[in-house]
Amino acid sequence: MSRILKHQLPELKELIVKEIKDPRRKKSCTYPIESIVLSVVAMYLLRSGSRNSFNNDGRDTKWDNNFKQLFGVKMPHMDTVDQVMERLDETLMEKLKVQLIRVLLSKRVFHKFKRQGKFIISIDGTGVFKFSELPYENCPHKTSKHAKLTYHQPVVEAKLVGSNGMSLSVCTEFVINEDGKTKQDCEYNATLRLMDKLKKSFSRLPIAIVLDGLYAKQPIMQKITDNGWDFHIVWKDKTLMGLQDEIGVFRKQGKVITKHRTDVINQKTRVEYCYEYLSKPLKHKNIDLYYLGVTETTINLIGDNKTEEKVSSWKFMSSLVPDDESIRMLIESARLRWKIENEGFNVQKNHGFALHHKMNRTNHMAIKNYYQALQIAHLLDQLITLCKNTSVHLYGTIIKFWQYVCSELRILESLEINTNPIKINLRY
Repeated sequence: MSRILKHQLPELKELIVKEIKDPRRKKSCTYPIESIVLSVVAMYLLRSGSRNSFNNDGRDTKWDNNFKQLFGVKMPHMDTVDQVMERLDETLMEKLKVQLIRVLLSKRVFHKFKRQGKFIISIDGTGVFKFSELPYENCPHKTSKHAKLTYHQPVVEAKLVGSNGMSLSVCTEFVINEDGKTKQDCEYNATLRLMDKLKKSFSRLPIAIVLDGLYAKQPIMQKITDNGWDFHIVWKDKTLMGLQDEIGVFRKQGKVITKHRTDVINQKTRVEYCYEYLSKPLKHKNIDLYYLGVTETTINLIGDNKTEEKVSSWKFMSSLVPDDESIRMLIESARLRWKIENEGFNVQKNHGFALHHKMNRTNHMAIKNYYQALQIAHLLDQLITLCKNTSVHLYGTIIKFWQYVCSELRILESLEINTNPIKINLRY
């Protein structure tokens, strides 16, 4: 773990000092800003679940000493961390996250997962917190059919996704009522703002955006095109019905091109793919769209020459021109759209990161800073656990691996950290 972090991000502490301006007076600080930031990131990384639980671990002398050896900083009390999170400029933690992604891009860590020369970035929204009372000004709210008012905090994320299960946050936009009372913000408007931030942060990065069918709207497509990106959007059954009727006409005319492929998984299982596409563009206002589709049939032999079939199908609209050579790659790129939900939001909510846990309940700046710290922790987690030439898989599950790390911090008198400058070739 230590070797991977030092290999991929050897100047992590220096980046924190460079990117984050400490809001406190230097003379009154016991713990430097790098101790504050690394401690809150470690709280999420080690799956503590809450500030109180992390504090309880920190009271142990062995834990305190081993934590310092592992992360290179002394662990402060989490109330001290919370006070800094409430005062820290909410944009600085995101700048740090962006800088970490830039460092990894410069090391070509993610280049293996490019598709047709482009990095795949999935954009989607999710709910983070829910409140029964107004937690802070401009918090979005909902009124139920029984006239019950609840406050909620959604967020829109752009995540760099890969076929190995990678889902790394590169840009974040909170849904917030900017005028305070009358006009509700929404994921659609937040997505447009997010794309502006993404372009500003990674202006020269070749990108293909993958989106849910809810975003199949002309302003979204126009924004993507204007930024010089490509897109793949899920084509739902009741979306752009006029164009779907047009596809039906082309299908009757035999203009929808099909291609078949079979993958043999083992002696009893094979998967048959039927790809279909239109090489002629469809017009949605001033945007050219290309239709892509795939039907996947999984056939299992269950004995006595009997088979069991499971059929799934997906349809997409794309800005890229399909052909017989590229259709498989385009479909695989478009299907990465679900990585943000499964390997992204689901992991952060249900696999130990405690996304829904309110580390602070009343300060919006602190809530944003904790959220960005969680995204950085998830980035570090994936650098460690998705690496092929490590022993993480020996622990059965990722959560068990981190439980073992925490046990070592509690039990060992002193961690043995390998400081030898040996070159290692990490594979993902």
